[in-house]
Amino acid sequence: MSKLIEQTKPKKRRRIFWHDAFAWGYKAEFAEEADKLEFIEEYELSKQALKMDVLVIKKPPDVTIHKNIGKIFREHNITEYKSPTDNLNIWDYQKVLSYAYLYSSSKKIAPSKITLTFVLTIRPRDLLKYFKAENLQITEVESGITYVTGGVFPVQILESKKLSAETNLYLQHLRSNWTKEDFAKVIQKFEETNQFDFKNIYLSRTCAANEEVTKGEGSDMLSVEDIMMERVNENEAFRERISQKVDAENLEDIVQKKAAKDKTFRAQMLKSLGGEDPETAQKLGFTQATLALLKEGFGTKKIAEMLNQPLEWVENLAKTQQPDGV
Repeated sequence: MSKLIEQTKPKKRRRIFWHDAFAWGYKAEFAEEADKLEFIEEYELSKQALKMDVLVIKKPPDVTIHKNIGKIFREHNITEYKSPTDNLNIWDYQKVLSYAYLYSSSKKIAPSKITLTFVLTIRPRDLLKYFKAENLQITEVESGITYVTGGVFPVQILESKKLSAETNLYLQHLRSNWTKEDFAKVIQKFEETNQFDFKNIYLSRTCAANEEVTKGEGSDMLSVEDIMMERVNENEAFRERISQKVDAENLEDIVQKKAAKDKTFRAQMLKSLGGEDPETAQKLGFTQATLALLKEGFGTKKIAEMLNQPLEWVENLAKTQQPDGV
């Protein structure tokens, strides 16, 4: 009986630290106007460790922001983020309101130059009722974007799940219920904007929160390195772009390590370089694969290890590719 209970016990979900992913995604949303805004994470208001999640400052102050989630911005813009399972209640609002007053008084900034933005997943129904009771004007300017005006500070509420996946992909995907299509959209966005990074905090957090979708054929979740290596293997244009950003030796080491431990990846690499399937690639021989890897800048020792071929054979093949007199 005890074994049965143990087997049916639900798997404990890992804790996801969403705020770092939000800060990255929030900034990424404004990529086209990055030169107009300064983002300061965990801005300290006092020695008592009062911190704003993100403070966004327009530069210059009178610049116009065209991004849908930034149209409300004035000179100084305080942003509070709530993770997918957290509610925004009246007391949370009052806390951020106090931050705004403290920031205004300590920095001698007029309240008319400050806005408040709340980014969340769960609709704050009780807070909206409170605003209505306080005779504040509530306006839904577009799906997922609500303005609350009539108070000292203009307020913007962003319901991430209602935002446009095309216009606000990063914020819209700060959740733990991705589909395969969602995963594909996020990866495609990173490829298009050339923002892939082995240590990208947004991908790391969101993939961890959606491991049922992002994990591969085995039981291990795909890491950012795994995702990048798959694209390096199957997409020549992406391989060229990423090679310009990542140190060649570092990329070489990562590919080699992954190929050494992952037979599926090794087979896929051979398939992409030599034929329709791993068997065909083997029949065609390793010459084409070796030449392709040499062209990509891989070292002979690494190629020999990756393809499980004699180092002397790889070195001799490499010599045939050197210009005369070298």
